[in-house]
Amino acid sequence: MRLLRLIGLPVFILTVTTCLAQLPKVVLNATSSTFSPAITKFNDQFSIAWTTRYEIRTAFTNNLALIQNDPGHPLGQFSRHGPALTVFHNLLYIAWTGTDKYALLNVMSSKDGVNFVNKVTLREDGASGPALAVFNNRLYLAWTGVDQQHSLNIISSADGVNFSGKQILGQSSISAPALMATPARWPNTGMKEQLFITWTGPDKGMNVATSNDGVHFDFTSTRIPSETSNDRPVLFPWKNGNGTPILTLWFTGTDSRLNSLASVYVEPFSSGSTFGQQQKQTFDDTSVAGPSMYNGYLAWSGTDGAHHLNIKLVQ
Repeated sequence: MRLLRLIGLPVFILTVTTCLAQLPKVVLNATSSTFSPAITKFNDQFSIAWTTRYEIRTAFTNNLALIQNDPGHPLGQFSRHGPALTVFHNLLYIAWTGTDKYALLNVMSSKDGVNFVNKVTLREDGASGPALAVFNNRLYLAWTGVDQQHSLNIISSADGVNFSGKQILGQSSISAPALMATPARWPNTGMKEQLFITWTGPDKGMNVATSNDGVHFDFTSTRIPSETSNDRPVLFPWKNGNGTPILTLWFTGTDSRLNSLASVYVEPFSSGSTFGQQQKQTFDDTSVAGPSMYNGYLAWSGTDGAHHLNIKLVQ
């Protein structure tokens, strides 16, 4: 079931006949988190990671309903922020910001989705949780720095162990960033695969920037008009029934409600302003932090008393 339909060119708008409440939702009753969870798929199974009482936990399953009462597996690592997940070179990677006095960034990998090894601690400190993505056959890690401006930073690795090429991006963020790489052959014509970074600035305005090489980002038009959040948004790329590429932006509003926006167009993509002329869809589901997205599955930490994790197929 799709939430997005094409209603005449060139504007894509959200249909109002489908809402989150009408789609199946899995509530992980044994979990609790006040931070953004992470979700991906590895070896055809869902991998979820979250932070509860500073302890990072993970769950691995081929059926989300089977882990509704699963408290998850302790990673043996701790953080004051949410972790990140991605798959790179047939390994599942997790990244987090440590609780040491320098709040250093850390990365570990797993061959089976359960047991994580080969911890790498970067000599980089973060003010919030990191983001992970794979682009141009490299593992990218982005974070918000602890400098006075809380600048965005990005670094990458060819092997998941040795990171280099750090870039300070000159943008300020009040929370963790998010990364998303467009799938291979996702655009129709004329547009290369791109690495997207999303973040929320000091004015609570959300932003989107793109890069063709993972080093140089276009910051000329990043601001998403008229929308605000206390946390970073996430992007989801997909194609409608006609094969037209569409980007959906998911975010938690300042009222804690989940929202989505569709891109007006993708080719060429002009960053934040692309989301300025379409209908916004606001849902009844609420979150204490920004949501996470993997292949149409939205994950978030609820505003219920226990702050249970929620997962729902939305696109």
